[in-house]
Parts: sequence; C-alpha cells; structure tokens
Amino acid sequence: MQKKKIKIRPPDDMHQARWMARAIYSLKLSLFSSQLKLNTKDKEALLDISLFIVTIYVKPWLQWILAVKAPYNDLSFLKSLKAYEKVNESISKAALQKFSQHL
Repeated sequence: MQKKKIKIRPPDDMHQARWMARAIYSLKLSLFSSQLKLNTKDKEALLDISLFIVTIYVKPWLQWILAVKAPYNDLSFLKSLKAYEKVNESISKAALQKFSQHL
C-alpha cells in the first residue's frame, strides 16, 4: 500500500477577507513543522503567530458575527491584545495598530 503524500499549497494574495485563510495555513505549517526544512528563526516565528492565533484571535473572530455584542467584543479584544504584550510585544503592537485602524 502506497502512502499518500500531503501537499500543502501556498496561500494566494493576502486581502482582509483572506486573513483567516492565512492563519489556518500558518497553523497547518506549525502542525507539520517537524517534516519541513525550516531554520530555527522561521520555526520560532511560526510558533509565535500560531500561539497568537489560538490564544487571542480565534474567540473574537468567531464572536464578531454577533452585532449586538460588537462593542463589548471589540473592547475585550483590545484588552486581550494589550495583555498579550507580556507574551510577545511585537505581535501585540502590530495587531493593536492594525485593529485600531478599523475602529
């Protein structure tokens, strides 16, 4: 029995609507990172962004469909981003800056 090869295709151009597709792609790369030829710096960056996605971004992304709770969700997300500075200051600041442009 032949083993099936898993083929991971690179994502298309990044647009606002494609951010979650890029996030999912990053998580896939993290899962298969032991099978990829990545240098230490790239592995760490991939782990950093994956940690941000899982711990900070997923919950608000799923809740943003609830328009009634939008102000509360935005405030909670901003607080989470500010608290995330203790984990990774550069990702937190970049996300805060980008999110602030949408307020």
